[in-house]
Amino acid sequence: GNINMISKMFKLFSRNNKQIITKEQEPIEEKKSYEVENYIPNNPNSFLYNLIYGSGSVSDQQALRYYSENSAIATSVDMISIAVEQIEPVLKIDDKIVTDHELIYLLNNPNGFDSYDEFIGSLSRLYNLCGNCFIASLGNYKFPPLELFSTNPANISIYDNIDGYPESYYVCNTGYDGIYKRFVKRGEITRFLNNNLAEIFHIKNFTSKTNNIRGDSPLNSIVGEIQQIIKGNQHNVSLLNNGAKPSYWVDYEDAPTQDELYDRKQTLIEQTSGPENAGKPIVTGSDPRNGVKTNVTPLTINNKDMDFEKLNEIATIAIYNRYRIPLPLITLKASTYNNIRESTYDFYKKVIIPHVETLFSSMTRMLIPKYNDLLNKDVKITYNPFKIEPLLDKFLENLKIRNELSLETVNELRTLLPDRNAIPNGDVILINSSKQSLDNIVEDLSDDVTIDSIRNDLEQSNDEE
Repeated sequence: GNINMISKMFKLFSRNNKQIITKEQEPIEEKKSYEVENYIPNNPNSFLYNLIYGSGSVSDQQALRYYSENSAIATSVDMISIAVEQIEPVLKIDDKIVTDHELIYLLNNPNGFDSYDEFIGSLSRLYNLCGNCFIASLGNYKFPPLELFSTNPANISIYDNIDGYPESYYVCNTGYDGIYKRFVKRGEITRFLNNNLAEIFHIKNFTSKTNNIRGDSPLNSIVGEIQQIIKGNQHNVSLLNNGAKPSYWVDYEDAPTQDELYDRKQTLIEQTSGPENAGKPIVTGSDPRNGVKTNVTPLTINNKDMDFEKLNEIATIAIYNRYRIPLPLITLKASTYNNIRESTYDFYKKVIIPHVETLFSSMTRMLIPKYNDLLNKDVKITYNPFKIEPLLDKFLENLKIRNELSLETVNELRTLLPDRNAIPNGDVILINSSKQSLDNIVEDLSDDVTIDSIRNDLEQSNDEE
């Protein structure tokens, strides 16, 4: 895929789209500020630059590779994305939840290949891995989209403007390849359109760089922990394949030929490599009676060799903490029934809901202006909290407590529930019948009742028991 993309990168349009530069052609000898031969290598946000020079942080390609190589990253990202996939999009129009609308139908069937789960799951995973995700909207941007696609950031190069924001996006390896240029219209959001007026929309994380081109990958701050786990696992697999840690140094004093040494080495490998040979004795074909002497030197294990499990655990926890995954949802060591329940709610409240709101608010900015019937209304793409089980359970628990406190009327409590209007005679506060007034309990509280007399009465009743 990278080779194919590089070949396409050589076919670049100049900014006025009049001259095509191909690999076979010499660049125009015109000293422009955007000279093609210098433009790519000097652009640190381009795919080709990062491929050749490296970016100094986790690139999109590295982030995706870490996802496939590190179980802690894959577990964290999948936990978030799978939860996001279960949250159904709705429209909130003037404080009313609406599910019957053309836009919701589009989101549930974004294109001919992907379902809503696949579409939103892809956006979520790319955002949590790369810090960036892209939505491609096909069809004229002025009208409702024909199709929506999640686009891999690794297939997009960004060219910046002097103002520090993107000037254009170059999209490769998709069914909608091309250059998407900045289009500004007063009173509207900035859009990036190709020649067919299709649109690419960028959702990005916070960036610590000096421009606003790409968001930071969440993996930037835990690169050391990621590499430690990956290299440690590779080391351990190599130990298994090579007969575990070298336990002995074998030296043949008869100075064997290369062929003889190779045969003896193969004999040792066959007897020591693989987990099925662990603990077996090593038998070689040397014979001291024939003048062939073999020296075997034990190689001891030091304390550092025993640190892998602890270091691996520390690095793994650092990854889970980076993605704010509650540990009771990951490890049995920290799990009880109650803290799993509380951790699940905490996970949704602090991780899933903010992430969903980030994606949905970006979709709102991109898509709502394309629907004339939604203009000039208070509209946003959102979720129904009563359809999310952990949030619903916590809400009902809090509602029960508020009801038991008897501080609110029936109608005040009903307004907190969906589709519950006020009822006649509902503006009353209900009191538990088992509760009594203090006047009924303490009928005579005279001045001669003191703390000491009450204490004496309690002590006397205890003595009688």
